[in-house]
Amino acid sequence: MPHLSRRSAVTTERWISLGQAGTLLGVNNSTLRLWADRGVVRSFRTEGGHRRFLREDLLAFQERAGNPARPSPSPSLGTRALRRIRRGLQGEPAAMPHWYGGLDEATRGRLRVFGRRLLDLTTSYLADRRHRAGILDEVRTIGDVYGAEMARRSLHLRDLLEAFFFFRDSLLAAVRETTTGGPGAQTDQHRALQAAEALADVLLLSMADAFERERGQAMPEGWAATADRGGAPA
Repeated sequence: MPHLSRRSAVTTERWISLGQAGTLLGVNNSTLRLWADRGVVRSFRTEGGHRRFLREDLLAFQERAGNPARPSPSPSLGTRALRRIRRGLQGEPAAMPHWYGGLDEATRGRLRVFGRRLLDLTTSYLADRRHRAGILDEVRTIGDVYGAEMARRSLHLRDLLEAFFFFRDSLLAAVRETTTGGPGAQTDQHRALQAAEALADVLLLSMADAFERERGQAMPEGWAATADRGGAPA
């Protein structure tokens, strides 16, 4: 058997498989493929057509996603929104929103990571007009994750909308709090709210598309023809 040099062994360990990368980030393979196709995470294909991911890239992505308070032009926006979200989800189980109560703890933990990343992206989106297109691409990817997860947990479209409104209202309230005071504050706040609403619209459409795709794949034959009429398949 050929012996790998130390340098070759280290290089091999740096590049990991699709399954290993998914386990590291806590996402399924379909989500990771989508991220790779959209350039959210870097990957390359072997001669056999298998995807490989750079471990350092994934760890850096994970760190960004889990750190809503990293330095930014508006560092308090993500923190304020996160506090509002946490307050809204605390308390007795009976008082929790229905959509949140329908998620198991592992799914909640996974979605928290994406939620923090989404707040971070919102801060960047409001501060940097030049890179908004790339930011919206990642927002769409996160919307895909949210929508698909809620469909897999057998939640309803109403639950998806309630979850979105909960996030959007927390975000817009945080934008208002961080754009008060000083000359021109009213104009700045109006522009920031418009930008945040535009980002939220992109998120909602991606959530809805993923929810519809996932639910359609799970429907038994004959269901789609009757679901819109509120009936059940014959």
